[in-house]
Amino acid sequence: MDYGFPMFGGIISIFLFIAGVMALFIPFWVYRIRNEVIEMNRQLSKLVKMQGYQGGYETLKKDEPGYKTCVKCGKKNRAGDAECLHCGETLYG
Repeated sequence: MDYGFPMFGGIISIFLFIAGVMALFIPFWVYRIRNEVIEMNRQLSKLVKMQGYQGGYETLKKDEPGYKTCVKCGKKNRAGDAECLHCGETLYG
C-alpha cells in the first residue's frame, strides 16, 4: 500500500486553501495599515504645530550658529570664513 501520494496532495491542497483565504484578506490588511499611518501622521503634525516649530529640517541638522565672531574687532562673519572680512584676523571656532 502506497499512502505517500494522497497524503502529499492533501497537504498541498490545505496549503493552497489557506493561501487563497489569506490572499482575499491581504488588501483589507494593507488598507487598514495605510489608514493607521495616515492618522498617525495627522496627529504628529498637530503635535508639531502645537509646539510651535516653524523651521525646516536644515535647522535641525545645523550645530553651528551661522556666524563667527572676530576676537579682534568683534564683528560677525559667515560660519565658513577663515579670516575676518573686516580686519583680516584669523577666525577660530
